[in-house]
Amino acid sequence: MNITIDQIKKQYEKVKSRGWMPWFETEAQRAGTTCAHLLGIGSRETNLENIRGDFRGGVYHGYGVLQVDIGTFPAAPRVWSPANAKPFIEKGVGIYLGKVNDTVACVGKRVNVRRTSFVGKAVDADDLRRVATAAYNCGRWAHYHFSRGENVDSTTTGGNYSRDVYDRAVEFAKLREADGERDALRREIALQGKYARESAKQAAGFDPTERVKFPPALAQVVLTELNRADFERSDGDPADIPSELVPTIPNPTDESAL
Repeated sequence: MNITIDQIKKQYEKVKSRGWMPWFETEAQRAGTTCAHLLGIGSRETNLENIRGDFRGGVYHGYGVLQVDIGTFPAAPRVWSPANAKPFIEKGVGIYLGKVNDTVACVGKRVNVRRTSFVGKAVDADDLRRVATAAYNCGRWAHYHFSRGENVDSTTTGGNYSRDVYDRAVEFAKLREADGERDALRREIALQGKYARESAKQAAGFDPTERVKFPPALAQVVLTELNRADFERSDGDPADIPSELVPTIPNPTDESAL
């Protein structure tokens, strides 16, 4: 994990003191995941700060706690402010849902990422969550590497994005449980499934018979949520916006913007 336990605790208390926790809780329910998982993503992205980031070519490309890309939300520079965290948490989770939906849509089909073609390999619930988490950073490349039997983090920042998010999520789950969320750690471990570390399973007293799975209708739920979103597609060079989706996908096998 690229962070200390003490830093995790400070970030967690910061989210609580700023009143952001209810937004993460609501979005976790919408996304069929845990609050700890979303906190893990935000921690990896910005140390859970509501900031502008990814400064390139004189332009900030990422906005908010979950670093919403301007390719996905061109209005971000206009509407973002240090005190305006909620909409960017919501939009970031919408992007995550888009990664889940895209992974499901690509299974068994020949699809493209940039100029590379591949057939999307089938995913189970454990795989789907892990691939989507990596895809939050590197887009469809995560499913590409998974389909080739490679590490889904092969082209993520630092080569460990989803692994690091999962490790952070475990620590956030412990804090959530200490704050009264029943079985928070066990549920996070259950959703990590086969990707959970043995040490985390032992800490949670994890029993495989207690696994919590994604609901069977997840893909449809995701599509419904995306259709309710208000993202905009950028007309910019796809090479500059490597991993963003729009809410409705007319042809999910042709991802020129990924």
